[in-house]
Amino acid sequence: MQLIVQMLGGTVGSGVVGGEYGRMPILIQPGSRLYSFQDSSKPNVWMSHGDEATQLPEGFQVVAKSEQGAVVAIEHQERRIFGLQYHPEVAHTEQGTDTLRHFLLDIAGLTADWSMAEVLETQLKLIEQQVGPTQHAICALSGGVDSTVAATLVHKVLGDRLHCVFVDHGLLRYKEGERVMDMFTQHLHLPVTKVDHAEVMLDHLKGVTDPERKRKIIGREFIEVFKAFANKMEADLGHKPAFLVQGTLYPDVIESCPPPGSGQKHSHTIKSHHNVGGLPKDLQFKLIEPFRELFKDEVRAIGRLLGVPDA
Repeated sequence: MQLIVQMLGGTVGSGVVGGEYGRMPILIQPGSRLYSFQDSSKPNVWMSHGDEATQLPEGFQVVAKSEQGAVVAIEHQERRIFGLQYHPEVAHTEQGTDTLRHFLLDIAGLTADWSMAEVLETQLKLIEQQVGPTQHAICALSGGVDSTVAATLVHKVLGDRLHCVFVDHGLLRYKEGERVMDMFTQHLHLPVTKVDHAEVMLDHLKGVTDPERKRKIIGREFIEVFKAFANKMEADLGHKPAFLVQGTLYPDVIESCPPPGSGQKHSHTIKSHHNVGGLPKDLQFKLIEPFRELFKDEVRAIGRLLGVPDA
């Protein structure tokens, strides 16, 4: 909403009460098209803002305010432009999903014909086209939702041409490695090789206290494991796997991208070890990232379609 206000001639400034954070009620004004479906004039929503709109662009009207008087929803009915200052997408916001659905289907006139089943079929076709009939791929398995569902999806296309690697890096929870391997082999029937890299990883991390150095070391060692595994596969197959499968999500991409014009390689160092911001230039693999444009709840939905256990 602040961007809309700023770009269309209004002003945005610091909140008069230092911002609003957390769950709190808003006061909906009568006559709003955006809230025409709403059965409450004072729903609770999730706030997280320090600045606020102090002057609206011409033609806009305030359709909701916080109890402290901050503008939290605006609309221009003729131009059909709407803006919210709170988070409608989170569970803490009452009827937030209904607000989004009303905007998309009733106001914007979109058709709800998109499904995760279609996304699944599209990704299966894309992987088949990308890898071809003979190439092999390595999948980096962590035991988490993202990589597990990614491996299951790719395995559906490649079969025994997918070679999964689960790295015991020495930082796993008690018996976690055994539970993960049991799930992969007994329940999902994925071809998984467990690599014991704990001693090497812990040796490299010994005495390191700087979090950024730790992240760099962890990221580097994972890549070295994958390269060594690829070399072993080359000896067994006669050629090296050309692809690396990762469970990268859209939030990973967002959090790893640098601010425009900053000259940085990634947005914050907290993601510098990650499978987006932490990949070396000489990776030697082509990436398969079927969930790069999806969120975790969407990946979970694909996992259910593929028969991946919820936990």
